[in-house]
Amino acid sequence: MRRQRAVTSVHGRQPKQLPGVAMNKFVLQSEKRPLPPPLMYSTREAAHVLGISERTLASRTKDRAIPCVRLEGRVLYPVKALEEWIARNQESVK
Repeated sequence: MRRQRAVTSVHGRQPKQLPGVAMNKFVLQSEKRPLPPPLMYSTREAAHVLGISERTLASRTKDRAIPCVRLEGRVLYPVKALEEWIARNQESVK
């Protein structure tokens, strides 16, 4: 019978975890308090939420068609601005 290996990262090491804190995106288990929703999305997150590729998002950002904020060399997408942009640009389906 084969012995199963422990789950490791790409580099062969166990991922680091803080003691007493479960690794969850929106809830710190040590405090049992939900984190607030994000105010901004990264390029990857915004593309995923909009259902388009990162390349398409970058192209539309360059054309200033999609609202964004440039902060210390990073391009971030405000959640509220994206929601308003979607509402303004919706096409009615008949």
